Amino acid sequence: MNDIIIIFRDIHGRVYSYDFDCADTALDFICCELEDSYGELEILFVKHDGCCVYSALGSDKPLCFEDLIGYLC
Repeated sequence: MNDIIIIFRDIHGRVYSYDFDCADTALDFICCELEDSYGELEILFVKHDGCCVYSALGSDKPLCFEDLIGYLC
């Protein structure tokens, strides 16, 4: 099992959930599809292999896209 779930919220409050089968697929999506939206999206939750690796509820500092990309590499 190598599933990755990432949940984002945009500046209008809409929530988006994406499910990926591997880190490469998630990385391609974030780097290619979301690159222009980095400033408009907030990362709320990241789950990898059934474990929560980031939750905005339990963190004082928001996760930036550069850190998320570094984690997936």
